[in-house]
Amino acid sequence: MVSARTQGKAITMLAVKLGVEKPIIQAPMAGVSSVELASQVTNHGGIGSLPLSSIDLKNNWSSFVQTVQEYRSKLSATRPGSRLPVNLNFFCHDIYTPPSKEQISNWCSLYKSVVPVVLDWSSVSTFANGNVSFKTWELQENEGVLDTMFSFWHHNKELVPEIVSFHFGYPLVDTIRKFQELGTLVFVTATSLEEVKVLLSLNIDGLVLQGDEAGGHRGDFLPTEEANLSTSALFEIVQSYLASQNLKDRVYVVPAGGIMDSKDVSKYINSGASAVQMGSAFLATEGSVARPYFEKLIGRDNGNKDSLPNTTMTPLVSGKPARTVVTPFISTLVSKYNDLSPQNKNLPDYGFRYKAYKDLNQKLKGMIDMDLGFHLAGSNYTKMNSNSNVSEILSTVTKDL
Repeated sequence: MVSARTQGKAITMLAVKLGVEKPIIQAPMAGVSSVELASQVTNHGGIGSLPLSSIDLKNNWSSFVQTVQEYRSKLSATRPGSRLPVNLNFFCHDIYTPPSKEQISNWCSLYKSVVPVVLDWSSVSTFANGNVSFKTWELQENEGVLDTMFSFWHHNKELVPEIVSFHFGYPLVDTIRKFQELGTLVFVTATSLEEVKVLLSLNIDGLVLQGDEAGGHRGDFLPTEEANLSTSALFEIVQSYLASQNLKDRVYVVPAGGIMDSKDVSKYINSGASAVQMGSAFLATEGSVARPYFEKLIGRDNGNKDSLPNTTMTPLVSGKPARTVVTPFISTLVSKYNDLSPQNKNLPDYGFRYKAYKDLNQKLKGMIDMDLGFHLAGSNYTKMNSNSNVSEILSTVTKDL
């Protein structure tokens, strides 16, 4: 999508459509973000995101309603009669089956070798599913869930989101069209050109191009030889393809991953990006659940960043590849897993594995000195300023536009 200039400032067509001052979308960061963080981003000119993967829409509908209403209540200026300036984010991965006894046994054995504590491992977790894929609500037996959602929005137009986004995959075409009929833009994460081509065939509105530098879970949904493309490389490949197919004006393009400063932001916006998505820059701000860890790690004086640990991509904690800060726990987990036989590497799937890890971490609080945290962050997290608030970050990263 083309950009224009207003009062000397570059402004994208997406920003104009959304009615925002800054072409910045806050990354959803499930488990890290909050209503407070998302509303601050929106109040200071960007678009905040609310991660909804942990809400069971079938059995806990009130939590969904409460979340969006709380968010609206925190906005400094609502826009009567228009949609809610927010990105509602859902996970849309395949629906996995509960783990087998072998998978549970393998998981317990792996963690026994990593965590130096005596436990009744059979009581650590129920190995329930810790999150719900949006695909669940599209199953015939659950079709009433989406009927309730769309009916809610038809009767509460001020809560209709400007954007809904999907990670790990995409919903059915009929669902996409229902969102678009509401006037809501549908964005989906892509990590390769192959995935982009699939999404373009669905006539979605926006592509979130997630590069390898991005923190948190990698949103791939197709096996590809283009794995681990950097954000810049993925963006250039996709832009070139869109141009060759005369599709540049048909879809919004939002690079994500490793974007931390004004140089990064201006590079992408001046090269045709509709907006950029940023997450790690906000990890140490108010409203971030991860704030205490990263404030301590970076230091309030933003000291010697050369000594900070690197990040790594690993599926071992949650069941899906995710970029996290390397700690002794992560290093040991990877090392112990690599030493296992192929049979013993058969672990529970995503959702079930992640819930088991979270249950163990909670159970061991105060019992062990080892940091068992899963500290998700982008590879450029060391560039963050732990003293900055959301307003300062947004002003700083857009100063060169």
